[in-house]
Amino acid sequence: LSGVGLLYGIIECFSVDAGEEFLAAEAAATSRSIPCVCIDVDINRLCSRIGAALVPTPCNVGNAIWAWVSFPRIVWQSLFPPRSNIDVLGTTILHMKSFRPRTWL
Repeated sequence: LSGVGLLYGIIECFSVDAGEEFLAAEAAATSRSIPCVCIDVDINRLCSRIGAALVPTPCNVGNAIWAWVSFPRIVWQSLFPPRSNIDVLGTTILHMKSFRPRTWL
């Protein structure tokens, strides 16, 4: 049983015509002379987009290297933020310490 199956089960209980909202949106867009474009992705296009993102092109390799090079800087800034930023990690720890053990249980 998945979330989608459960959702469609609830929709069927209330006799809702699933998909009618798309037809209503297209009719409303047509009446206002707004071009209506489908942004839904089928499985074939989804898999081809994932494949294109995983292919080791120079752009993808450059992005991966940039992410790995940036990682230590991001960790350092989260542990020791600049004076102009709020120390989110530090304030979170202080707030957690301020609760009594009874609060956590």
